[in-house]
Amino acid sequence: MRLLILLATFSVSLVAKPPGGRFFYVANSGSDANDGRTAQTPFRSIGKLNEIDFEPGDHIAFRGGDTFVGHLQLSHEDEGTPANPVQIESYGADRAVLQNADTSTISIQDAGGIVVQQLTLTGVNRTTNRGRGLHLLNTRPKADKRPFIQLKNISASSFGLDGICLAGQPTDSSQSGFENVLITQCDLFDNQYHGLFVTGFWDTNAAGYANKHIKIDHCVAYENTGNPLFMTNHSGSGMEIDDVEDAVIEYCEAYNNGYLCNSRVGGPCGIWLHAANRSVIQYCVAINNRTGRGLDGAGFDLDGGTTNCIIQYCYARDNDGAGILLWNYEQAPHTLENNVLRFNILENNGRRNDYADIYIGSSGTPIRGIQVYNNTIATSQQPRTKAAAIRVTSGVNVGFTFANNLIITNNCLDKDVQPQNKDIVFEGNKWYHYPTQRPPISGVFTSESPQPTAFAQLKGYRPIQQAASVLMGKTKAPNAAKGLRDFAGQPVPVGLVGALAR
Repeated sequence: MRLLILLATFSVSLVAKPPGGRFFYVANSGSDANDGRTAQTPFRSIGKLNEIDFEPGDHIAFRGGDTFVGHLQLSHEDEGTPANPVQIESYGADRAVLQNADTSTISIQDAGGIVVQQLTLTGVNRTTNRGRGLHLLNTRPKADKRPFIQLKNISASSFGLDGICLAGQPTDSSQSGFENVLITQCDLFDNQYHGLFVTGFWDTNAAGYANKHIKIDHCVAYENTGNPLFMTNHSGSGMEIDDVEDAVIEYCEAYNNGYLCNSRVGGPCGIWLHAANRSVIQYCVAINNRTGRGLDGAGFDLDGGTTNCIIQYCYARDNDGAGILLWNYEQAPHTLENNVLRFNILENNGRRNDYADIYIGSSGTPIRGIQVYNNTIATSQQPRTKAAAIRVTSGVNVGFTFANNLIITNNCLDKDVQPQNKDIVFEGNKWYHYPTQRPPISGVFTSESPQPTAFAQLKGYRPIQQAASVLMGKTKAPNAAKGLRDFAGQPVPVGLVGALAR
């Protein structure tokens, strides 16, 4: 298998220059007869803002603590530049609230050079709303990438579709989308389809990707329920990042999503990549993600057409589906190959429908070249399901290595590999059948809820000092690569088994 080398960090120039341009203020105490140019002469309505052609460097400032009803709409005529973006924000001590019970609160089409920050967006009721909190759409042709989008400190809830959506839907069906995007410190909840959705035009024969250089960090997606009336595909995911190259998702959380999804075609996941290349999910937590009908409900997922990607330093427990799912399907764009799962802790996932903590399978082209090493997996039998720590199922999949994993099972299967899969290698792993066999670690089945920025405080699954030599596996396992750290950020000794060194 080709050696996969990916940076675990992400660097791109996303810092705007000091503010310039014009300021347009909006406050409940204002009047649309005002000029809107100072905090003392603000506009009153979103409708008044929709009459203005904004220029690079302009600011749209809503008074913090006020609530504004309506739909702010910007077009390509309103776009900024990376050096002088158009900024939509609150002023004062609190966040302003933008509210729309019918449709979206902010829509931006064919525009780059945009910053949206410090706002609360609400659709009032997800079952009657028909829009998104923040919708950025690129319809430009010729695989256009609108550059420089920053979304910071936004709360988006109770929308009929997505909390935040960035989508490429070009007029010529090319891979248009966005590049150099930062989404940080966003709170996304009580939406029907996604908390966060990044996507492009669907093309099973796509050669490229719609979106590039996407960074998502310190965001939380929870209680995004799914739409029980939508039967033709999945709904209710925390974060789905689709049609993307060079993305990093880190320090994010997804919990209690997907429980109303009623589709028989596909199900939701907490945080997942689809049709992605050279992308990383790391330092993230997925707990109690659900599915209504029975499909998926995974914590994390590398789905159809995902290549050269890594899931590392993540924690998943008590999800209906897999802790980590790898699934390819018929006519997926791109192949699913050359991915790595490492230094993750997975506990009691696969609560329904015969999933497992790690579940891999294909109904399309074979999955190839997967490395799974230095994970800690603890699995118990669940009611009305065939639990397993690792399950490699449908498809003639080729070339998987499971090395130096610590696997603890309680009255369930440790591994279940269907025989048609080829070159599936297990080496240097440590297997414990609990409680008869007790692993030499600080705690098992601890049901913790660690913060993504505080994994070093995890209490369970740490090797006890006198057992360090017991938890050693294959000395030439992939974890010998220079510079790797364990789940808690500690140096990795050669041959370590499991996600934690101490």
